[in-house]
Amino acid sequence: PDSWLQQRLSGRFHRQLVLISGSETWTMAQAEQIRQQFSGRSLWVGHQPDKTGVDCAAYRHYLGREYDLLIYNAFSGIRANALMALSGTVIQNGLMLLLCPERKSWPAFTDPQWTKRFSYGFDHSSMQSRFINWLLEQADSDKQVITLTEKGGTGEMAAITCPLPRLRGPYITEDQQQ
Repeated sequence: PDSWLQQRLSGRFHRQLVLISGSETWTMAQAEQIRQQFSGRSLWVGHQPDKTGVDCAAYRHYLGREYDLLIYNAFSGIRANALMALSGTVIQNGLMLLLCPERKSWPAFTDPQWTKRFSYGFDHSSMQSRFINWLLEQADSDKQVITLTEKGGTGEMAAITCPLPRLRGPYITEDQQQ
């Protein structure tokens, strides 16, 4: 992932989702490689190699903060509320890395968070996640979602194309000036 990451670190971009799909070991190694190149604040949600990541159930404690890099390890379980709420903590030019099983097998992956969503005794072992299916459809339909697999990557950078206006004074936008 070095070439696209170097391009990203040297330019101005919108915050963006990077879906890293493959084995847990491989996805975590890719995320760690990306994390080492970010100089700003980062948050790792879920299992982290040799460290303790944040439990996704505690996501509310991190709202209102800002991160250059958010890493969400879906192998530790995924909560839609946590995923969506934490995505709002990523700042401009930041990335949200979503580490997940191979795309074909992810909807049937035995999510550790599932036991918290079903009644006691309910057999969910043969179910597929509708949320994961929906999430993958959304990622497929958005060319600005970067997808990295062991076979390569797809997606486009979400470049900021409009220049900042040149205004006099202690304001950045025309609305602030008015």
